[in-house]
Amino acid sequence: MPDIVLFMPQTGIYKKILRPWMPLPLLNIATHLVGKGYTFKIIDQRVDPDWKEQLIAAVAARPICVGISSMTGSQIMGGLEAAAV
Repeated sequence: MPDIVLFMPQTGIYKKILRPWMPLPLLNIATHLVGKGYTFKIIDQRVDPDWKEQLIAAVAARPICVGISSMTGSQIMGGLEAAAV
């Protein structure tokens, strides 16, 4: 199981006009984690309809930490939803 879980929330209104792009901020963090010997899992709420089950399973494995990305605006709602899980 992963040492660290990284979560990318929905982008709110932007999901109606933009396609999801790669979660570059999380991939940047993951690059450093791999270099330090950590394993990680990225869960992307924007593209994964089973994100909640995946997050529950990942947290049940007791990772060191869970990181939730968010920008100011509507994406905060998805981040808060993930934090509640």
